[in-house]
Amino acid sequence: FNAAISACRKGGEWQKSLRLFRVMAQRGVDFDKITFGSAMSALEMSGKWGEASQLFRSMAHSQVEIGKVTFSAFVGACKSGGQWAEALRLFSMTAQYTVELDTIIFSIAISVHRKGGDWAKALQFFRDALESKEVEFDTTSSNAAIGMLGNG
Repeated sequence: FNAAISACRKGGEWQKSLRLFRVMAQRGVDFDKITFGSAMSALEMSGKWGEASQLFRSMAHSQVEIGKVTFSAFVGACKSGGQWAEALRLFSMTAQYTVELDTIIFSIAISVHRKGGDWAKALQFFRDALESKEVEFDTTSSNAAIGMLGNG
């Protein structure tokens, strides 16, 4: 099922991706973080933040670990849907979900907080990224931070 959901995502078929997800549930097939990540990525690519939000809530209630792919895809779906408040709310809950913060997550966090109007929080994420041993600071993070400083 995971390969089929991923193929639907790559083909831009988010509806089929969710349909396969529902079939898995009906048949009692166990979900894993790859299943959720693939379905969430399909919703992100389609800008379907409402459906992504429902999927995220169902994952949060399951026993499946919320991985960084799923987390960043959900934030991306919120971002592409213009739902800055939802994305900001999620970042305030990262500790609850024990999401491993890496370069991608930090870059998204900086961008979301900057575009959401909270430049001070964006700057804090930038500082945290600089101090983190797990984060390789890259051009994307640098550009997001520089853009934030230019608009702040």
